[in-house]
Amino acid sequence: MNDQPTESSCTYSYTGDASSSLTEPWHCPHETVEGRERCVFHHSDAERDEAGIAERDVHRRFEEALDSGDPDRRTFVGATLPSLDFDHVDFDHADQHVLDLRHASIDGEFVASYARFEEAVDLRDATVGSFRANDADFCDGLLCQRATFEGPVNCHGGIFTGDDAIFTGATFEDTVRFDAATFDDAATFDDATFSDEATFLGTEFHGRSTDIDDSTSFDGVTFEDVVRFDFTQFEATSFERTRFAAAACFEDVTATAVVTFDRATFESAAEFGGSTFGDDVSFAAATFNGETCFRGVTFEGGGTVLRDDADFSEVHFGQSVSFERGTVGAVNFDETVFEGDACFRDVAFRENASFVAARFAGEAIFDAATFDARATFADVTFAAVANYPGVEFRGPNNHDSASVIFDEATFESGANFHHVSCTSANFRDVRFEGDVDFTECKFTKHVDLKVRPTESGTVVNFTGALLANGEIVQPENRLVRCDLTKATIGNVVFRVDGSENRDLFEYIRFCETKFEGFDFTEHAHYLTRSDWKLHEFDDDDIEYDYAVEMTRLSIEKTYQRAKISASAEGNVEASGKFRFKRQQYARKNYQDIACDPKESLSTRIRNGQRVGENLFLGITCGHGMRLYRIAAMFIFFPVFPALLYVFGGPQFRTEAGQIHSLAEIVTMGGVETFMANLHFSYITFLTIGYGNIVAEGKLAHVMVSLEAYASVVLGGLFIYVLVKRSEL
Repeated sequence: MNDQPTESSCTYSYTGDASSSLTEPWHCPHETVEGRERCVFHHSDAERDEAGIAERDVHRRFEEALDSGDPDRRTFVGATLPSLDFDHVDFDHADQHVLDLRHASIDGEFVASYARFEEAVDLRDATVGSFRANDADFCDGLLCQRATFEGPVNCHGGIFTGDDAIFTGATFEDTVRFDAATFDDAATFDDATFSDEATFLGTEFHGRSTDIDDSTSFDGVTFEDVVRFDFTQFEATSFERTRFAAAACFEDVTATAVVTFDRATFESAAEFGGSTFGDDVSFAAATFNGETCFRGVTFEGGGTVLRDDADFSEVHFGQSVSFERGTVGAVNFDETVFEGDACFRDVAFRENASFVAARFAGEAIFDAATFDARATFADVTFAAVANYPGVEFRGPNNHDSASVIFDEATFESGANFHHVSCTSANFRDVRFEGDVDFTECKFTKHVDLKVRPTESGTVVNFTGALLANGEIVQPENRLVRCDLTKATIGNVVFRVDGSENRDLFEYIRFCETKFEGFDFTEHAHYLTRSDWKLHEFDDDDIEYDYAVEMTRLSIEKTYQRAKISASAEGNVEASGKFRFKRQQYARKNYQDIACDPKESLSTRIRNGQRVGENLFLGITCGHGMRLYRIAAMFIFFPVFPALLYVFGGPQFRTEAGQIHSLAEIVTMGGVETFMANLHFSYITFLTIGYGNIVAEGKLAHVMVSLEAYASVVLGGLFIYVLVKRSEL
């Protein structure tokens, strides 16, 4: 480069400044046009017309300068050129000097299709009418910082090898095509502006590493129109602070290194469907104002455990977003806002998934998703329905945490967890404002549920659920109803936060509930106060559909199951109480059938017999659970016949005689008569009669037979009670 112009040199010079790549003054080395002070390259179109300089003359002088062998003459800073044609040209010189077109103005096309540039092409701060370089090979870099492309740019199939391809701060005023292009080294488009549609279909970007700034970068770029990166292959790439004013398409993208979209803005639809991110990807603090699709995307993540495989923390989704049928490694949605519906249907979360303090303003859809590691939804707000039907939470259950955590979450509308399968779950300090559906859920290890008070008539529906272990805590001032119809509960503790509430079990619906390892002793204070009633439920006339109506038959079945469980746990008291309750409702069921005119006569008679049997067992021995009752009856039963023998008149007379007035009973003879008849009744009842006293009246003979029969029955019942109690 010349420091000073010669006498025949062009007088054009460029004063360097900080905003340009030229920081020092530059003087044009080209010869002047005859009779003029400047060379042919530093004349405007009007000046060339005035001087009679044809376009072909400019091209001829340009080619001569390139072929001169003088590196300085391949420098055209500030030149004004009608067009440049490098079609099929192999641009290769021994000195490998850059083709310097900085600050130049190329009014027409820059054509370089199928060209091969061994030297770098420098278009920094240049203005280009249009740029066409289909299947061109830029072996030593293409420098276009702050360049302005007024017409279309088409680099379809272009290959950029060697040094970087740099478009920092460039302005593209027309369409841009880099389809099927290959960038072997880092490509930089930082702060560029694309005013029209831009496509990078099937393009390969091979920036190697974000850690050493050897990455493809679109940081701060503005895409005013549609941009498409479909089928593109990325290595390390950054789209931080990039603005997508129109639709942005990244369908079927493949990324093998870290890709970042931190603080990017998508003002219209964003499409990432079918893409695969083989290393970490980050959208932290990005904004999606249009509909967004990550359907079928795979986030595999990299080897480092210090950051998430996919980071969506503090992202704002202004409309609906779908991750349906995707596969995700460690993912972070902390403080993310979903203004529209958020669909995670059939997503496979392979590692930890965090949604801490996220907000779902629209419907949250997690149908049939699987979480192989820990899932955290702590402090999440669900303003609309939260759907988790069929979700599997397979994460570990240990002292540190549960498989899934919903602590301090707020469900302002319905919460749908039916058929969820979960190792363990924490729902501490959760607020439910709408319907809560845990039907057919399976908590195989542990579940902690602590509900915050609510003004709505919320019912937590555990119909058909399995609660193997855990704790369900009610708020102190306003209890929430739990429906455990047909549920299976193991070692679950029910309690009221901060106090003992004698009415707690009235807010828990036990109906055909299975008890497997449930500790009734732990809840004896509630059961004792409620007279061991499990079936009473305070529904407060709320509008709610129960899976099973609380009929006498279902009540009987509930107490039967409770009795079996208490017996298996060795709880004699609870087993007896529930056995007695069960028999009470069994008798009522028999009575209903016996009184039903629609039933056949034989059925009614058979159930009437059952009513009598049930009533007899209840009175005599409490259905096998009242040892003291049957013992007392066995001991004192002969007293009743003895009174008949003494006061019943001639029909009940025995050889011991009778008493004819109350006054006579206090005499010595009356006492002897009474004691003799009492003795006769006991030896008859015990069937050890000595024959010294015999019955004389007709009814006395009948009573003697009945006493012998009663002895057998009551003795058998006594043994029956002993056997039943031994089974507990």
